[in-house]
Amino acid sequence: MDILLGIIILIIIIILLIIIVLKIGIKIEISVKYSSEIKGELDLFILNKIKVLSKDFETGKDRNNKEDSKNNKLPSKELIKKIMDDRESFINMFKIIKRSTKLEYTNFHIKFGFNSPSTTAKFSGFLWAVGSILSANPKYHIRINPVFNEEIFNIEYDSALNISLLKPSYKVLKIIRKEPTKSIVKEIVKGFRDEKDES
Repeated sequence: MDILLGIIILIIIIILLIIIVLKIGIKIEISVKYSSEIKGELDLFILNKIKVLSKDFETGKDRNNKEDSKNNKLPSKELIKKIMDDRESFINMFKIIKRSTKLEYTNFHIKFGFNSPSTTAKFSGFLWAVGSILSANPKYHIRINPVFNEEIFNIEYDSALNISLLKPSYKVLKIIRKEPTKSIVKEIVKGFRDEKDES
């Protein structure tokens, strides 16, 4: 009887923990750097502090296998057509997730220069105009660094998002349960699994 009671209490605790995690949501931190190639890191946290996933990514290394990697990563035309035919469902899912997403911060630094100083000046003016609009939000930090005596293009970006999962999970699952969305999602998941097995 004591063992059964202990199991029931453990199950209740686990369920409560799952509900708390879903309610508080997950925190995603991403950082990306680009010069001649893209390097980045993706971190996933639960309860805003406990890191459960850390993934480094890099592009531009295996140039000899460029065609093979393209064939593996790009979705088929048939899958794209299915997604476009059912785009309303995917747009609705995106809207649901977007409404449950809260931006903590975004840092963006671009350093650039072209072979024409006038082109550099025009481009920097455009970026400063866009940056001034975004910088009205205190969560956006944008630095623009034009270089007039060198041809260069470097970008650094990092941001953190909090996504509440409790309400959107139910609404998204409701959409995914219906055809043809259900079959399309299964095909997308299968594609990710096949790519992971090949790597």
